[in-house]
Amino acid sequence: MRIAYVSADRGIAPTGANGAATHVRELVNALVARAAEVKLLSPRPANGPGLHCESIDIDTDDLLPRLRRLTARIDGGGPAAAIQASEVHGLLLNECLLQHLERLHARWPIELVYER
Repeated sequence: MRIAYVSADRGIAPTGANGAATHVRELVNALVARAAEVKLLSPRPANGPGLHCESIDIDTDDLLPRLRRLTARIDGGGPAAAIQASEVHGLLLNECLLQHLERLHARWPIELVYER
């Protein structure tokens, strides 16, 4: 089975040490161990030890980090502007995710999408 595992939380590094990262790795690796083909789509990609699948970076639009920095400067910066900038980045990242899923499906037909 071909599974697109979506972990769009920018705070989760798939090879990190926190509980969320461990959950991503362990579930991906368990699926692969049961003969599933898995592609991990994440804004913090990680190919390497501990993760037994291809990782696809979804935060590839160069405009998003710039837009986030500019939005954070609105009204002189501050906590509210930083939160707004982060939320805008997250919303725009959803569009990037959709584009990556569509391209992936065109070359590698997805049978299941799992979103964490």
